[in-house]
Amino acid sequence: METDIQKKRHHYTPITYLNHFADNLGRIYAYRKDDVNTPLHVRPSEIAFERYYYSQPLPDGSRDNNTLEDFFSTIETTWPPLS
Repeated sequence: METDIQKKRHHYTPITYLNHFADNLGRIYAYRKDDVNTPLHVRPSEIAFERYYYSQPLPDGSRDNNTLEDFFSTIETTWPPLS
């Protein structure tokens, strides 16, 4: 069944990759360049994304928000483990 759900949180660093850096709470520390003394302690799904980062314009003036994000998801689900 095809859905009309439009993905908008496109991660430029895969969550699967970031998960390997998570602590026992499942969170990572992220240091913002505008406030390096106050790191964020967040889940990997809450960081390293831009809204509609991989969206592509379509000839009719609309945009495709899912094709590239879906493609990257197929690669990320088989991401090799870090050794």
